[in-house]
Amino acid sequence: MERIQRRLAQTSSPSHSRFLWGPLQLLSVHSDLDVFLLLLPILSLAVCLLSILLHAQASHARRFLLELLNRKGSDVGAVASSCVERNEEKPDEEAKKRGKETHSAQEQGEEAHGENKEESPTEKKRNNRLKVALVVAHPDDEVMFFTPTLALLRDFSEHVQVHLLCLSTGNAAGLGRVRSREFLNAARLFGVENGNALVLDDEALQDGWGLWSPERVADVVEEFIEKNEISTIFTFDERGVSRHPNHISVFRAVRLLHERQRARGNARPGGSERQRAEGKDERGGVTKRGRHNRERGEARMSQTDVYLLQSHGLFRKYMGVLDVILSTVACRKKPNRIASVKLTPFLSIRGMSSHWSQFVWFRWMFVFFSSYTYTNVFDRITV
Repeated sequence: MERIQRRLAQTSSPSHSRFLWGPLQLLSVHSDLDVFLLLLPILSLAVCLLSILLHAQASHARRFLLELLNRKGSDVGAVASSCVERNEEKPDEEAKKRGKETHSAQEQGEEAHGENKEESPTEKKRNNRLKVALVVAHPDDEVMFFTPTLALLRDFSEHVQVHLLCLSTGNAAGLGRVRSREFLNAARLFGVENGNALVLDDEALQDGWGLWSPERVADVVEEFIEKNEISTIFTFDERGVSRHPNHISVFRAVRLLHERQRARGNARPGGSERQRAEGKDERGGVTKRGRHNRERGEARMSQTDVYLLQSHGLFRKYMGVLDVILSTVACRKKPNRIASVKLTPFLSIRGMSSHWSQFVWFRWMFVFFSSYTYTNVFDRITV
């Protein structure tokens, strides 16, 4: 016992500090002040990095929303005055409560005669929201690759209505029904309204390592966007993030659909067909349907905007939160490129928890270290 105590005394004696000479002496800690001086530069760098990331998140969010609204042709000033509009809606709601009994009789009479009652400012604003769709190949794609975008769009629910389209049930392992339910649960987590999330079970579009028919997928997507009056689509690019053939098939189909719309837009209708498309009668006056279409921005010949998620190489794909800086640099002076940034890795964990059948051990690592957990960079298809 005495021998052990002597050995400990020798190893802790100041004579051994002679080995910590030169730069290594900076790491020798003898007091609380040394600890503070050692941690001060590290804390300063951490604070600087956090401030840069938060500033990037705010600036990208504003640019993201303004880009979507500008493409739609909406009033951009409505974004800045959203707080004022909320305050102005409160007196309207009180007036509605006071005149509730009077209006109820009128509404019953209008319903009896089949007349259309006027929409309230709040309902009109909700119906006039920009409708966007996220098109993916499998359940869990929306969480693994598009979480920043879905989280950002959830924050803009006053201006944007989100739809989700999953082209397969992910039935490769016989879990199609389970994964379909998980997809709908994840959609609710991101604030997608009931009925706005759809999972397809098509024999021609089954989960696997084969390519899907672009024509078939394009027909399905076109039917979906026409039914829901979608004006903007987010999906994969030509590499499909993970080079999965189904992801690439979605890109090819959306590109084909975009080319179809452009071809139809170039072939302008003539005579009465063009007047009907523009909502005019035979004398050139605007019909009720034309006014309705113009108010809601539902022009028949409009082109759907398509934004493609940028695929990264292996190094950048697993840079984690640091990729926010590279994404910011990549978007500079690129008018057709936008980024969504959301510093919420735990939201991705909650999303993957909705896909519990797919939440295997290596996906825990993917959630924390993948750059797609923190930022999405989109390139818009241009004519």
